[in-house]
Amino acid sequence: MAMIDTNGLKPARTKEVARLLTLRLARRLHLPE
Repeated sequence: MAMIDTNGLKPARTKEVARLLTLRLARRLHLPE
């Protein structure tokens, strides 16, 4: 994965992105949320 500069991002935004990626990964693996 490419490095992402989070210096300009708010912590809340970073957590939101991480959550969305986790949910996407969960769907790909067909795991219950």
